[in-house]
Amino acid sequence: MESGILIMNIIIMILVTDKVNGAWNYRRFGPDVWSKTYPQCAGNSQSPINIKTACTIQKNFNPFNFTPNYNEEFNFTLSNDGHTMVVTYNGPKLLLNGADLNGNYQFVNFHLHWGPNENVGSEHQVNGIKYAGESHFVYEDFETHQIAVLAFLMKSQPYLINKKYKKLYHDEYLTTNQWYKYFDASQNLVQENDSVTIELNLSLLMGNNLVDFWRYNGSLTVPPCTENVIWTVFKQPIYVFDYEFETFRDDLLFESYRGPQSLHDRQIYRSFQYENLSTIPDQNCCSNIKSKGSFLFKGNNLIYFHLFYINFIMFFI
Repeated sequence: MESGILIMNIIIMILVTDKVNGAWNYRRFGPDVWSKTYPQCAGNSQSPINIKTACTIQKNFNPFNFTPNYNEEFNFTLSNDGHTMVVTYNGPKLLLNGADLNGNYQFVNFHLHWGPNENVGSEHQVNGIKYAGESHFVYEDFETHQIAVLAFLMKSQPYLINKKYKKLYHDEYLTTNQWYKYFDASQNLVQENDSVTIELNLSLLMGNNLVDFWRYNGSLTVPPCTENVIWTVFKQPIYVFDYEFETFRDDLLFESYRGPQSLHDRQIYRSFQYENLSTIPDQNCCSNIKSKGSFLFKGNNLIYFHLFYINFIMFFI
């Protein structure tokens, strides 16, 4: 009898939580049903995506330009919004331009997505590979309302490895330490709308490689899934400790991510010259190649194929 009452109370708590969190969440009203309330979540330019690196096109981008105060520590507000831990800022403008972004983009927030274990949690995937989490730095051009998101894949490591990592790579350790501050402050924000002030350095949080990245046009990864986002997904992951994500999973939300959406006819560009992440380039995955038909069976190639086939048969006769 008592166990039945306990189970009923748990169910009621889940339903109440779902109701409080609004019309969407990552549980009962998760990504698979978002489009029922937000039709644009079923659009043809949705994010995230699986980046098939063999199908990307190299393009030269200008460098990113940040305002000089990016290298300074500022007071940010860290809040539990019921879906993730979001960091906002009300100080002097933090601006971004360059890298083929037209206009000036102002920092809006950054937040984190994660999953139930170290092998899943990133929203974007690279050749089907998943990471423990993904951080999004959101910017907006307030004249055009165009949104640009800088996305960093998050890779978790055991603490003992990171002790060695600290000695070998000073710059990466500075980044890991900034994220430690973020995770540490988040542990106390267990209720929705809980918030705290925290000192952070945006430049250090982003790591030291803002040169190698993929670029495509997509959408917000949460409702209303608006399709006006320029995505920049960086190749170099950010390293954090395993136990930091464990705290998020155990005490905050079990998971907070949307899986890859169909690419449709969109093109993905890369800023670096050579693609070496795909050991077996699968050109059949490229939508633009598919739309043009098979190379083997077009034009004169069909004639060559027939000649080869006839010679092959004659050889065995």
